[in-house]
Amino acid sequence: MSTTFSEQSAQPILASSGEVTVDRPASAAMLSMLKVSWVLFVLVTGSFILAMNEADPDLWGHSLYGKDWIETGRLAKTTTGSFTSIGFRWINHENLAELLTAWTEMKFGPQGLLTGKFLLGVFVLGLMLFQARRHGVGWGIAGFCTLLAASGLAFHWHFRPQVLGYTMFSVMLVSLSWIFEGWEGRWNLRPWKSPPLELDEGVEYRWPRMRCLWLSLPLFAIWTNTHGSFAAGLAIYIAYLVFRSVEALSLWGRSAEGRIRRYILMSCVAVLGTCATPYGLDLHRWMIAAIGHPQPEILDWQPIPLLSAEAVPFWSLAMITLLSLRFSRLPKDFTQLMILGLVCWQAVSHIRHLTFLAILVAFWIPPHFQSAWQTITTREGESSPTPPLTQGFARWVCVGLLALTAWMGVRLVPRITHLEVDTSQYPVAAMQFMEDRHLRGRTVVTFNWAQYALACFAQEPDPLVRSTVAIDGRYTTCYSPEVIDIHFDFLFGKDYPGQRYRSPKSGPINPEKALTYASPELFVLNRNQRGSVRILEAHQHDWTLLYQDSLAQVWGLKKRFDTPGEVDYIPPVQRKISDAPQQARVPYPALPTIPNSI
Repeated sequence: MSTTFSEQSAQPILASSGEVTVDRPASAAMLSMLKVSWVLFVLVTGSFILAMNEADPDLWGHSLYGKDWIETGRLAKTTTGSFTSIGFRWINHENLAELLTAWTEMKFGPQGLLTGKFLLGVFVLGLMLFQARRHGVGWGIAGFCTLLAASGLAFHWHFRPQVLGYTMFSVMLVSLSWIFEGWEGRWNLRPWKSPPLELDEGVEYRWPRMRCLWLSLPLFAIWTNTHGSFAAGLAIYIAYLVFRSVEALSLWGRSAEGRIRRYILMSCVAVLGTCATPYGLDLHRWMIAAIGHPQPEILDWQPIPLLSAEAVPFWSLAMITLLSLRFSRLPKDFTQLMILGLVCWQAVSHIRHLTFLAILVAFWIPPHFQSAWQTITTREGESSPTPPLTQGFARWVCVGLLALTAWMGVRLVPRITHLEVDTSQYPVAAMQFMEDRHLRGRTVVTFNWAQYALACFAQEPDPLVRSTVAIDGRYTTCYSPEVIDIHFDFLFGKDYPGQRYRSPKSGPINPEKALTYASPELFVLNRNQRGSVRILEAHQHDWTLLYQDSLAQVWGLKKRFDTPGEVDYIPPVQRKISDAPQQARVPYPALPTIPNSI
């Protein structure tokens, strides 16, 4: 039996009777199902990549400070929970995020935190898909770029206020793309000596949309009270308008002055929005001072280790961007190129800025990636259209995608239903021991544990008895650089191989100063930080070991906790010194169980 084929037909296949037949092109319904399956796969897989479900070192603090505000009805103006910085000003620039965190946890428990982070992730991933499709990118490439961006976001998509900042950054980019539609995706710089165009020539300037730039005022007002990433967002926003102004000047010459003045005004409006905080300009003064105080001790502010596994997302984003721009046949956008370069530089300098690069790549690179893919995969002179998917092949792809989606969904469910605390990372057992023995006092706690300790200490109803810490993750927002240096000198010692930045007022490194500064009474140490452990071991005439497991040690002031007859004396039989392994995962918040009153 002979069979003829049209240009739109698929390859022949053998029917069960031995006759050659044709598998028809996929129907519209099947193609729709295929698209839905692909979108579900991308969103579920991307959500899995972002769904870290372990408590972050700062999570307890964000919840605690928000609860304090809700319960007292006022925002604390000075440092709380610390014995080293009583009365020191506190610039809490994450106040709205902490209110939201506390309210969510009080209303819905840990599940609310998991669900909120999950929904924000889906929203951002959905915006990436929407933006790519809006620019005519195929579903396959749009989904691939979204998953690539998710790998870059995963490093910092934690239970912290920055997830709200990254969400607002994504909204800002989508808004700018819509406002400047007709400008984006074009090379708007003209030769230097070219005569200027008339104002109605060149790119389309849409007055109604330009008025939407006024929305930068509420955007940055909310963002500034949510997370410090507003500073990076503001810098990118202003840079965007500056580079668009350069393009306007190139297109229309002096006739563009009115439009440039509008961009200057809108930049000022955005800056004005950042003043809408409880601190006014004091926030900006603090941020300027903080810029002059580098933070190399904090992992987030360290450069990307380019030859490590941590750099894989960066190299993936960088290579896709470079290859896309190199082989794309689409015009390049001057503004986008400049901002991508600046943010890439910042991402290399500070690993926390990798997320901004990932978001920019997801919103700006997919059209170029699609063009580059077509350039690379299409033979020279080839112009025939790609054969359509057949009904059978589309059906199998759809089934495969749904199966993969179901598999990823099964793996995702525990991550969005169980918020865990890793006892190999946090001193859960040590805090339970302190509660069981009713240990209270001025406590020096390892930096990454301090906000967990504050949440544990907050269970004490009497504020006059409640334990306090030396410093915690709020860092320079409520601690002086000199106090921070005292703690880090103790933590790292004199022989620390990493980079340090110390205040000129701090004097020489003195790891032992923490033993006496502000009269501490307890130490909770990470045994892996051998420098601080050795210091206390060398001062056992003043300090006594009360508790030890494989992770943590608790030391107490000898004259208070190791002197028979003292009220707080802990007899040796009540101490717990061992190397008991700490390897469990327990539900958040993992606070100590309070013993029943006798």
